[in-house]
Amino acid sequence: EAAADFIKQITDFIYKEISKSEGIIEAIADKTCLSTSQLNRKIKAATGMTTSNFILKIRLNKAAQLLTRTQKPIGEIATSCGFNDFAYFSRTFKKEFHMTPTSFQRLPHSIN
Repeated sequence: EAAADFIKQITDFIYKEISKSEGIIEAIADKTCLSTSQLNRKIKAATGMTTSNFILKIRLNKAAQLLTRTQKPIGEIATSCGFNDFAYFSRTFKKEFHMTPTSFQRLPHSIN
């Protein structure tokens, strides 16, 4: 349960800071009073992912949520989720969701 609380705390922090493309790992380490090495070990133990991959997954899930719930331009969504490089965003989004952000946005989604 302590691990779940830790991950929730970090996830909440990432959502608050999601538009920042750099320095987020260091900011999380500062927030949790851990070194980046300690943070990496703790996140890996709790999630099985590296800190970078954990943050990337949260960014991509937030982007998917915005693609389904808003009509914002995809570039704006990418930037708001911390992606400075649109090609990188598009490539990683396609790898995660097996379709481009444009195709994903065009799918019929129920708005909740």
